[in-house]
Amino acid sequence: MELEELMGTIKQLTASVEALSGQVAVLEAKVTGISAQAAGAPRNNVPPALAKLLANGGLIVPAYGRLTVAQVDKALEAAEVQGVRAMEAKNKLKASGVLSST
Repeated sequence: MELEELMGTIKQLTASVEALSGQVAVLEAKVTGISAQAAGAPRNNVPPALAKLLANGGLIVPAYGRLTVAQVDKALEAAEVQGVRAMEAKNKLKASGVLSST
């Protein structure tokens, strides 16, 4: 009985840690946005259709700051966007100043 209770407690704690990790990631993104805004960085101007496409792939375009090519590639792959459409999406992000060249 005691071992089962401990295992149940461990499962609950693991779920709590995972939930908190997600919340920390959201807060880190907000802090990055606020920091960029405070530094005078221009606000990102991504077309809504492109932002929605990336969101479908699990990537939220920050209001301020930049995205890496790896982040965008992963989101486009998850959204099943390939080839010419993927290149067009990256070109739009680059033109809007959101895509980092590194």
